[in-house]
Amino acid sequence: MEPNKNLSDQINNNIHQSEVNGGLFLTDVAIGETVSAKTRNTLYTINKTGENDYLISGSKKYCPQPTDCKIAGSTWGGSMLKIGFIGIGMHLEMYLGQKGILTSMIESVNKI
Repeated sequence: MEPNKNLSDQINNNIHQSEVNGGLFLTDVAIGETVSAKTRNTLYTINKTGENDYLISGSKKYCPQPTDCKIAGSTWGGSMLKIGFIGIGMHLEMYLGQKGILTSMIESVNKI
């Protein structure tokens, strides 16, 4: 991918690194399919129940049982979001009701 001249070197580097590290676009997950996402601290199980609806579990604090969730995408920790993407080396941004959650760094993501 060619760097975008309208973006900073850091942002271009982050975008490039997300492509190298890999991940999963949520549009590639069919309704009814399940994904596992391992972060530094938690192993999440994510089941797609609708076009932008998910049941997520794994966090003892936030979702010990399958909990309705909206997934925004992944971020590098700042305000820039790669929408609809679960990216290795990034942080998952999701919403459990009105509560926004930012996970620790994603180490792996797989369809199961």
